Amino acid sequence: MKDLNFNSVILDEFSEIESGVKSAKHPFHMFCISTIRNQYPENRNVILRSFSTSSFSFSFNTDIRSQKINDLKSNKKVSALFYDEKRKVQLRVKAIAAINYDDSISLKAWNNMHKDSRICYGGEYSPSEKLKNYSPNLPENHLDGLSEKLNRFAYENFSVIRLNIISIDWLKLNYLGHQRILFEIYNNKISACWIAP
Repeated sequence: MKDLNFNSVILDEFSEIESGVKSAKHPFHMFCISTIRNQYPENRNVILRSFSTSSFSFSFNTDIRSQKINDLKSNKKVSALFYDEKRKVQLRVKAIAAINYDDSISLKAWNNMHKDSRICYGGEYSPSEKLKNYSPNLPENHLDGLSEKLNRFAYENFSVIRLNIISIDWLKLNYLGHQRILFEIYNNKISACWIAP
């Protein structure tokens, strides 16, 4: 098994993450994010919306009324999990979350979002709210598009969560011997070392 160049490994993965932003078919487009609530981990899949190699950060969108927002207000430390089945590569990412709400970052993301996607933020109920009866939690007449009033209401529920990367635990599965590298980011610099798989 050939020896790997740490720099080429992380640059390749950054390229894969960027592809995950652009293509819904890429395995990194949907990833798992974990927060802590009442001393228990809470996991959910979210959609990768942006990635920056200059700030070592990536983001996803969420409803400001969701429980994960309260989780992040209590504890900004999160972990994210990406997996590419074809390449047999897993990325475990530790990060610090920043909530962008009703600011230039959220407004830019909102304006770049497809109008059909905005409808998801116009529901009457907060995500995870208990219901007496089933509801798709979409605004009435949503198939007609968003009125100006409903668009404002939906935007008031919208936020962007930026995750500032602290470390990436890279694992490549191989029956001849798994490979694992820990990349740590500090002061905008990356250090790397082999770790046992």
